[in-house]
Amino acid sequence: MIEFLIIGIIDVCFAILLPLFKRNKIVFAFSFLFLCIGTWSIEIYILSAVKDIALLLPLFHLSRIGLFFISPAMFFFVYSLVREMSNLKYLLLFSFILSASLFIMDNTYFPSQLIVHNQSYMPENNIINMINLLNFGLIGCISSITLLIARYNNVAASEKEKIKWITLGFIIAGTLGVISFKYSKIYALSGNIISLFIISYAILKHNLMDIKVFIRRSTVYGLLFIVIMSSFVYAHLNSSDIWVFIGQTTLAIIICSIALYKYSQYEIERDRKSAKIMQSEYERQLEYRTILDGVRNAVFGQAHDLKNPLNVITTFTSDVRNMLQTNKNVDKVDKYLEMIQKNCSLMQEEIARLMDRINTNFLNRQIDFETDFKQENPLIDCVNEAKLKMEDSLLREQVNVSINVDPRIKVQYLSREMLVSIIVNLFSNALRAVEGVRSSQINIKTLPDDDYHFYFLFSDNGKGIPEDKLDKLFNEGFSLSDSTGYGLYNIKRAIENELVNGCISAKCDQGETTFTLRLKKTKL
Repeated sequence: MIEFLIIGIIDVCFAILLPLFKRNKIVFAFSFLFLCIGTWSIEIYILSAVKDIALLLPLFHLSRIGLFFISPAMFFFVYSLVREMSNLKYLLLFSFILSASLFIMDNTYFPSQLIVHNQSYMPENNIINMINLLNFGLIGCISSITLLIARYNNVAASEKEKIKWITLGFIIAGTLGVISFKYSKIYALSGNIISLFIISYAILKHNLMDIKVFIRRSTVYGLLFIVIMSSFVYAHLNSSDIWVFIGQTTLAIIICSIALYKYSQYEIERDRKSAKIMQSEYERQLEYRTILDGVRNAVFGQAHDLKNPLNVITTFTSDVRNMLQTNKNVDKVDKYLEMIQKNCSLMQEEIARLMDRINTNFLNRQIDFETDFKQENPLIDCVNEAKLKMEDSLLREQVNVSINVDPRIKVQYLSREMLVSIIVNLFSNALRAVEGVRSSQINIKTLPDDDYHFYFLFSDNGKGIPEDKLDKLFNEGFSLSDSTGYGLYNIKRAIENELVNGCISAKCDQGETTFTLRLKKTKL
């Protein structure tokens, strides 16, 4: 079974080479999966190639490490995709510990015995194999596929196709893998090749093929292959003359080639028509949607930004009234009046900016994509500008702000105005959360993802968010306070549109609430 050795070596080479081309947690997890499957393929080759039992036993037991760790490797790969579900780390840890325990037990107290089968060796069924089968089926396959389905419902449209492909790969790997425990290992080899190819395609390819197109083309090509092979077998069995055999086989190949050519032309014409229709519809929809979304985001974004200076004015006006009535802390009146004046000016600027944006860009339908969407905005400048806008409220609540942002990051496809508005919104939510909390803290930091994306984390140590409310935070009109309920909703709409193609999520761990935004950046 030299094919198992070849596939195993290819898998191990991929495991080594993949991180050299692209380095992130997902690729490292996938490389680990490649390494485990490759090691297992080499184990199967060893069982069929080595005849000396004294030499075979130690090689067999050592190479089994790949088989035992396939299950946690599959789940680790899915876990790296579903980062926000931190509670899954315990299930991942359990799977790793179980696999390590099975490997140790197989090499010490309960070594698997080998039996002769079809002129080669294979391990007999025992308790170790049964537990490993459960680990593979329940955690490696079922749990992984369940998480992928859950992930599918919480990602942007462009990510959904990738999740479909990965899920298809896991279903094929799981089905053929389980079958191989009972029947021929050729099923495992087939699952290895097909599933790893599909998952690799999903991870490394940017513009994924539609899964319906893949199934349709695979069906046609498969049928044509069956026709050719059937014709070959029929001609071989029923033709004694070699020239008749060659003629019949050649005729079948020509017919199938013509059918394949016609089908290819059909697909090309279908794709061309679909592309024209989609392009026309996309341009029309993009124009109107950009206008409407721009007006909506501008109105709600600016309205939300106006609430903060308005709240400051209301609070300080009340404080000044109390000072004058009680004749206490009168020396602070001038300072408070200065803050009121400052926030009145800020409101005037925000209103003027809003009117200019609506009148110039949207009502006149003059959208400057190059200026408004494709500009590159330094993230640290936007964070500092948002913090400056919230300075009075932060000082009043005595909130300590920690900023750990990579100064090299420049955000793409979000205007500076929109990005500042998003951060101001997050500040406003955090201030409501930390109200009345001692030693209140807001932490802002960035984490790398890949060359063109990064994670922006905004957290506070406030009152926290109930677990059952986390999924509703981004719903239109939903609010945990007396706010409008449109702030986070508009942030989500702005981040997850076709141009930005980002995502936002929230989690709460022991009172600390963290909002995580995945955004595009220029390559550093």
